[in-house]
This record gives sequence, structure tokens and C-alpha cells, in this order.
Amino acid sequence: MRIVFSVLLVAALQAQTPQFEVATMKPMPAGTPNRGWTEDGAQVHYPGTNLLNLVREAYRLRSREQVDGPAWMATQIYAIEAKLPAGSAKDQIPDMLQALLEDQLKLKVHHDTRPLPTNVLLVSKKGPKMHQVAEEDEILDLVFPNPLVHLTGNGSIAKLIDQFNHGVGGKESWVDMTGLKGSFRIKLDYALDGPADSPLFQSDDVRDMPKLPEALEQQLGLRTELRKEPADIVVVDRVERVPAGN
Repeated sequence: MRIVFSVLLVAALQAQTPQFEVATMKPMPAGTPNRGWTEDGAQVHYPGTNLLNLVREAYRLRSREQVDGPAWMATQIYAIEAKLPAGSAKDQIPDMLQALLEDQLKLKVHHDTRPLPTNVLLVSKKGPKMHQVAEEDEILDLVFPNPLVHLTGNGSIAKLIDQFNHGVGGKESWVDMTGLKGSFRIKLDYALDGPADSPLFQSDDVRDMPKLPEALEQQLGLRTELRKEPADIVVVDRVERVPAGN
């Protein structure tokens, strides 16, 4: 009787886990560009994303530094095409991605808490320089000719933080402690940090552009502090490189 009950309990838990209606996952050749995902109606497209970013998305982590796993996770690119089940919500996509990684790559993880360097976003002493706008007009566009970053449009501070944590805010994660609510008109132009001897960072356009902390202060009236904050770490115990069926 106990065995039957355990089997039924496992089946019930699996049935409650959101899953893509159908999905394919394929490893891509070396050199494939690393891109984000897009959602088009019931279809979700990952044209080329490394496993490090996929795990971060699946577990709703702020930065890639919150994933502790094999080094190849940063270089192995995968393409995923998936269909959302009828009636599902966008905020369920990470859970569905988690289930897909467990099924296709036999991913097994455990959670840990560690202090990590974190950029805390605060209001500058002179106050914010942004104008508030209606929330229904919220569209924040990113133009990223690496290493230059241009963020323009309307958005909340949460949207701005989300862009920083998706690769245009440096390697540390970001958290919002401004206390600012609602949406704002945002125009932010800056250059990412990089090695001074790299040709990519030697052009006049890059040298003349402020780095992110200066740009935030000058253009938006915000400032940053680097602190050690406790963070959820996903530790990869097991993962296979080739998806099942490939």
C-alpha cells in the first residue's frame, strides 16, 4: 500500500509541474552567437543560448555568478523551440525550462546561500533626474553595439535592473534599493569596462563614453554601492552535455 501511495504522490507532483507542451533542444556549433529568448504567442524561441544562462533563467537568478557548475556551461550553446500549453502564463516559462533541462540534460542541482558582490542601486544625494510617465507607456529599448550600451524609453527601475542583470550591467548582480515606484523616462548611454589593450576599447567613441556608475549619476540621478549580499546559489550536481535524443 505504501509503494502504491508513493507512486501516486510522485505522479501527482509531476502533473503539477508546468511543462512545455512540446519542445526540442539541440546543441549548436562552437561560435554560435549567445542570444536571449523570445516569445511569440504560444511559441518560445531560444535561437542560441549557453547553458549557464539557461540555468539562470530557469531558476530566476539575477546573475550568472549564482550558478556553480562545469566551465563548459558558459561556452556550450543550445537552440530550443518550445510550445506553451493552452492557458499557461509567461511567468511559468522558467518552471517549464527547468523541467526541460531536467528531462533533456538530466540536470540535478541543490541550493546554497553565499555572499556575492552586488551592485546596490540608490538615489543620488541631489535626487533623481528622471521624469515619471504612465505605466501603460512602458517600453525600454536596448541598443548594444558592444561595448557601448544605449537604453532608451520608458520603464520602471525594476525593468532597468533586469537589463543590467541580463549582461549589460557588468559581471556583478544588481538590486534596487532606490524606493522609486512607477515608470520613468530613461535615456542612459555608457560603455562597459574592458581590457585597456583591447582594440575594442580603444576607439574614441568608447573612450569618450562614461562608464555605468558615472552615467547613472550624471544622466539619471542614481548612484551605486558595491556590497556583499547573500545570494541564492544553484550548485550543479549533475548535467549531461548532449540532450536526450541527439
